[in-house]
Amino acid sequence: MKKRFSVFVSVFMSLIFAVVVVVAATGSPKKDPAEKIVQPEGVLDMYSGREGDTLAFTFTRQASVNTVELKETTGVITRFEIGTFEGETVYVSDYIGEYRYCSFPAVTTKGLYLKITEAEDAFEIASMEVSFVTQTASDDFKVMAYVTADSACKMDDSWKENAKTVTQFNIIGCLFFDINGRILFDGYDEAGLTDGEEVFERALANLKKLNPEAEIVATILGNRDLTGDGITESEDRYNKVIGNDGSRSAFINEIVEFAYGYDLDGVSFDYEYPHSLSSFVNYNAFLQELKQALGDKRLTAALSLWNIGIFNVNSDTLRVLDGVELMSYDSFDERGNHSTFLKAYNDVTQAIQRGADPKVLNLGLPYYSRPVNKDAYWGSYKHVADKLGYGDNLITETYVIDGETRTQPNYYNGRQTIYDKTCYALDSGIGGVMIWHFACDSTDPDLSLTAAVQRAIDSRS
Repeated sequence: MKKRFSVFVSVFMSLIFAVVVVVAATGSPKKDPAEKIVQPEGVLDMYSGREGDTLAFTFTRQASVNTVELKETTGVITRFEIGTFEGETVYVSDYIGEYRYCSFPAVTTKGLYLKITEAEDAFEIASMEVSFVTQTASDDFKVMAYVTADSACKMDDSWKENAKTVTQFNIIGCLFFDINGRILFDGYDEAGLTDGEEVFERALANLKKLNPEAEIVATILGNRDLTGDGITESEDRYNKVIGNDGSRSAFINEIVEFAYGYDLDGVSFDYEYPHSLSSFVNYNAFLQELKQALGDKRLTAALSLWNIGIFNVNSDTLRVLDGVELMSYDSFDERGNHSTFLKAYNDVTQAIQRGADPKVLNLGLPYYSRPVNKDAYWGSYKHVADKLGYGDNLITETYVIDGETRTQPNYYNGRQTIYDKTCYALDSGIGGVMIWHFACDSTDPDLSLTAAVQRAIDSRS
């Protein structure tokens, strides 16, 4: 049966103010008196079928479009493409599932086709919305990139183009604290970088050279015993240092002195993980007091969704953070696919529901893979960049674990998925995106994931 749909201009996702033209198979326009709404009609010819079938959306008049939102009832589609009636393929990717946000450079067309190139069984599309989205990229949209200190030391001018996109670098991997709340430096013996303080200073200087405009913050970690105190778990070390007023105050003073001494823009924490209620009570008190002591310096924290809530990192703490780095990765769907778009969408939605300010929320983008069997292997995108197609995420890799050589499909976030997630971050009105981690990228501008981030921002400007 044919269904009616509309093309209209509206507020997109209720969190932003943008010009949006939508072709909707279901639902009604989100009317706002401040926005112009255009509603020419069209026809969707089918909603269900089998592998190889093509669905056609015919517009009643020519329209510009750059975004398609898809929802699938069946969850069996494993490859699809979107194209114009004029014959241009504008989008290719893998799964649709419960919700897929498909973004591409704007095209003007009389209609779009959705071709299901691979499906495990008969499929059914629940809904489809086609939109033209502009002006969601604000000047304060953040592209925060974690960069390990050893890799930052070695980056040459070939990294400059990628670095231009970054608004804030976060140096990680060479700063730790002991049970007395003293900040310690650690080097990288295997890389010939043995002096930790020298490593940090070289990393800092090199990042400033690569992008003088970017902010630089540093992560202080608690997961390493550098003094032989016998504490190997982050949770135990944190509680030892921030669990009472005296040692917490001394640690805060040490951090403030460090941040101002190195003229950093701020400091950051990646506490993986507090588990008990008392640990979260300590962490909340610490972050709130530290922010007050830091003054104009920034305070950010990496958090997984489960860390956020009334009994975890609570709303009082979320309000003082200048950045919440949402670790929307290292989790798998039912197929074993790592860090899918649906995961990103659910994490952002639920983090906001739990009290995170959208404007300080940065969506994590993984520049690495995980095997679909969930092995403890993390592949670097730069090693497969020339083999992974633009719309692809899955590639077979060989790796070694405990002396055993294994070959498994590995799921990345390829260039199209990174583009989609960045567009979604822009269009949903959150603060920005977060890269883990910068050195995993390719410096080839045609293959770079950071270049895909920049193209997404440009498309929404």
